[in-house]
Amino acid sequence: MERQPCPGHRGRSAWRGRWPSPRTTALAVITSSITGQPAHELQVDDAAVDKRIAAMAEALATALNDALDAAEPYRVRERLEGLGGLPALLHPYTGPAPSMTPIEHLTHRYAVRVGGLAAVEAWRQRLAVLDPPAAVEAALADADADRATRLAVVALLGDLRRALEAQERAAMDRAMELDDVSYTDLGRALGVARQVAHRRHQARAADRPVRLSPQR
Repeated sequence: MERQPCPGHRGRSAWRGRWPSPRTTALAVITSSITGQPAHELQVDDAAVDKRIAAMAEALATALNDALDAAEPYRVRERLEGLGGLPALLHPYTGPAPSMTPIEHLTHRYAVRVGGLAAVEAWRQRLAVLDPPAAVEAALADADADRATRLAVVALLGDLRRALEAQERAAMDRAMELDDVSYTDLGRALGVARQVAHRRHQARAADRPVRLSPQR
């Protein structure tokens, strides 16, 4: 990634005036990496920063060896790359904060297997994650998956199921807005009996969990 030079001839003092501490510069560099916005264009507000990003910035600031260089974003970025990129600032899923989300954990473990070097670089530089089904498939095929990885798969599938339930409810509601759509039609679309489709729709409307698999 292209370095951002110090503005004009003010050098380090300019960056120190803008970001007075290594932590503040680390916040700017991390935010820049994730969002793609140049660090020198960012206005860093400690009070408004997400807790996980703040913890990552604290870890990066601690890893900086030369406090004089800590005010220069490109120096901080070099140190971050030397550590292994953004994932180095996160603990595995089930670990202490700041920890990876389930899909982040699976991406960290299987990026090269699923997406090759391009996926690895995107993960290291921007925390770009794998497509969830591909990540789950890779994890389930891994006989040597550790405890955190196996739990991450379970958690990710739970997240996906809840998202699908919300989408299914929205789709049912949209379909039932039409006068010529009945619960018989919904049941046929879902592969279940009319009574089951009715119960499922009512359960969705009441925010009660139901199984996604066909129930006859």
